[in-house]
Amino acid sequence: MSIGLITLNDILATGMLCFILFRAFTGTQKGDTLVTKTIAYALNTGLLTCIGSATVLVLIAVSVDKLYYCAVYIFFVKLYANSLLAMLNWRRAARETTLRETVFEFSTIPWGLSVRSEV
Repeated sequence: MSIGLITLNDILATGMLCFILFRAFTGTQKGDTLVTKTIAYALNTGLLTCIGSATVLVLIAVSVDKLYYCAVYIFFVKLYANSLLAMLNWRRAARETTLRETVFEFSTIPWGLSVRSEV
């Protein structure tokens, strides 16, 4: 019963996150690129955990008296932890990429100088 709720939770969380992000398109190239990357990342990690929990659910349903699901469940727990750590690392990398791509141009200076922000 609990693994079924975990599977349902994974599916709903991934679906709602993608739905909300899909509605967040701004119309600007930089904003839309960030939203698209976030949707792709959410689908990659969310679908991976959904597949893992569904696999455990199927193994429990198929082999009730055997413990085949334990091997997959151990892998599944590590998958959750790695997905969380990857998400936290991705947020920092996405933020640094956004800051590095910021370009300030001084159009009032006749020499055409531009300053790039290097973080």
